[in-house]
Amino acid sequence: MQRLISLVCLSWLLTGYAQGALDPAWEPVETPDAPDQVSTWVRQVEAGPVKAFRGEVVLPYSWLEVLTILDREELYPQWVFRNKSARRVEEGLYLSFHGIWPVPDRDVFTTTRVTVTEGRVTVHTNNDPGTDTRFDGHVRIPTLENTFDVVPKGADQTRVVFTTYVDPGGRVPAWLSNMIAIEGPLATLRGLGSMLQQHAPDQPSLEQLSAMYRPVLPQLRQLP
Repeated sequence: MQRLISLVCLSWLLTGYAQGALDPAWEPVETPDAPDQVSTWVRQVEAGPVKAFRGEVVLPYSWLEVLTILDREELYPQWVFRNKSARRVEEGLYLSFHGIWPVPDRDVFTTTRVTVTEGRVTVHTNNDPGTDTRFDGHVRIPTLENTFDVVPKGADQTRVVFTTYVDPGGRVPAWLSNMIAIEGPLATLRGLGSMLQQHAPDQPSLEQLSAMYRPVLPQLRQLP
């Protein structure tokens, strides 16, 4: 009964990024005093069955260490909120998520784009409506938009902002939707910190990143 849907998963409706400079539509849920603790917000989406949610934390790792973990889809089931599996398909990912009874498991095909702007690395993922391969026992997620903003804050600190909106499709009870909106960013960002503790490379390099980072390698080389 611990199964729940959501994502990479993992997003990603953007407004302001600094705490205290958010659109007032974002309602605070968790507001700890320390920056190394996860802060979370939710926001109502017009005509959306689920609220958008957002989390932010400062991690004691370099931006490149953070990117190496975000790039390892085989680790997603260990830290992305309720992720069941993740695998690369062509230029994107296939993701599946646990449901909680009586809600069936969900799945989605996604595409990801990486940009670098004003010293911020943005990993933006959307569902791919053009892929219609179906798998038994899963309800297709009709809308998914996820963003990880990775912001260097010195040699060994990185601010990570995770923003996500997912319409799970099908019939989902209101209480379950609210649970997703509240627990999603908290569990995902705490999980990211745990993965960095376990799997951060001793000597990270840009060459370790997958092909989706190649278009922005010149910009990444300019980051501190």
